[in-house]
Amino acid sequence: ASADTSRLSAELSHLKATKNRHSPEISPLCDAYLQEIQAKAETETKIQKSRETLEQHREVAFPKYEKGVNNYLGKFGANFLLEKLLPMNQRGGATSTYGAKIGDSSIEPVKANPRGTEPSFGNVFSGGDRRALAFAFFLASLDQYPDLAHTIVVLDDPMSSMDEHRSLVTAQLILEFSHRADQVIVLSHSKQFLGNIWNRGNRAETTALEISYYQQNSSSFREWDISEILRTEHDRRHEELTEYRDKGKGESRKIAQAIRLHLEGYLRVACPDAFQQGDSLSKKFTHECRKRLNSDAQILDEDKIQELESILEYAHKFHHDTNAVWETETINPTELRIFVGQTLNFTKP
Repeated sequence: ASADTSRLSAELSHLKATKNRHSPEISPLCDAYLQEIQAKAETETKIQKSRETLEQHREVAFPKYEKGVNNYLGKFGANFLLEKLLPMNQRGGATSTYGAKIGDSSIEPVKANPRGTEPSFGNVFSGGDRRALAFAFFLASLDQYPDLAHTIVVLDDPMSSMDEHRSLVTAQLILEFSHRADQVIVLSHSKQFLGNIWNRGNRAETTALEISYYQQNSSSFREWDISEILRTEHDRRHEELTEYRDKGKGESRKIAQAIRLHLEGYLRVACPDAFQQGDSLSKKFTHECRKRLNSDAQILDEDKIQELESILEYAHKFHHDTNAVWETETINPTELRIFVGQTLNFTKP
């Protein structure tokens, strides 16, 4: 009657729980639970070590990576630099954030000011700037890639939204990485851009392919004669004039009209100050040449001026702005071949 029933009930419950703990049904579950607790503790230790390793890596990699990105931005001629490249831990894993600096103005990481009153990624950078920044990130990551020599790098339209200078630099960088990576594949809609890469690269190590329609709703790859797009109009006219001079090939009226155009193309390069883009070759130019003869501003010497005047006297007969009946002007093939030869000799480097 004097017993402590509450204490006795607690002891009885504990004894029953102990009995159940070691019963055939419960004992394996308890053992498994204890193993999970131990495994969790070991995992937490590994996580902590990984975090320490990650922090050590960030201390070395982030400054190096930021420097690499800014190096490529400099090559692209960008007027801004990357700054505040900082690590960030998210539920999905480790990532980073960054800002930029334009002159003395700093742009905070990737948050566009909704009112547009402060500099931000949303209201400062053009599409070309953002493209250049993204490409700089990509190239900097390739620099850090440990197995680049055994890696195939694919670039999908890398010069989209870039100006002429950045397109040239992009082509140069692609060729540089083509010697560092196992293979570089460049996809682009710009034939001129691909032509620049082809023209600067090693022909023995480069293949040009184009995607063409094969059947309805399908396409295929085929070899592409990329050298054709590298030829300028001046190159084509030079080839046509040479063919006519040497073999008599070509439509004579078209050849006669090409003489003046070929001379104009040559003079824009040979005399850029005196004969500029958009100028037409006329007596006004030859008069200017004679006016400057034997002066510090001389354009052509006496022999060249006489030669040019002789050719132009013939070529003007077949130009619509100097001859009202140019379409019906009679053409003597022998005479034409003589003046074609003189034109090619005049424009010879």
